[in-house]
Amino acid sequence: GGGVIGTSALSHLARVGVRARLLERASLCGAASGANAAFIWPQGMKRTLYLEMSLASYAMFPDLSNALGVDLEYQRTGGLIAVDSEAHLRLLRQYMATQAEIGLPAEFLDGDEARRREPTLGQSVLAALYLPLGGRINPFRLTMGFAQAAQQLGASVEIATPVRGFALEGH
Repeated sequence: GGGVIGTSALSHLARVGVRARLLERASLCGAASGANAAFIWPQGMKRTLYLEMSLASYAMFPDLSNALGVDLEYQRTGGLIAVDSEAHLRLLRQYMATQAEIGLPAEFLDGDEARRREPTLGQSVLAALYLPLGGRINPFRLTMGFAQAAQQLGASVEIATPVRGFALEGH
């Protein structure tokens, strides 16, 4: 598929010399990759393979614009999880404890400090958790950057090409 994951895989395969071809049924960045909020959120509740992969990807973002030759509009902004009830406040404190247990940074903010940092928060916010690893990136530029880098290395990208099945030969 021609989203961020598919074009990233294509680019990485091409970079190590694999002759690869991407087939996309519609257009590049036309589904989930083009309809997301552009957040980078390398957080988790447990040290899982998914979290490790997320952190490894996150580590690449500061240099990725140079590597792809495209301004990806990357910003390390951090992120907030805000709560407005006592029940959610208890869950927020539990989440913060898990971040410390797995070695990820998190800062607890009372409602006043949360509103100071993010003035659009309402008076009902009791507290927030600031997670400094969060960020933003332009998913269209990222997807197209990966696709172009792959094509420059000899990979092919075919749009409007739905996959109808697979045939294995020689196995």
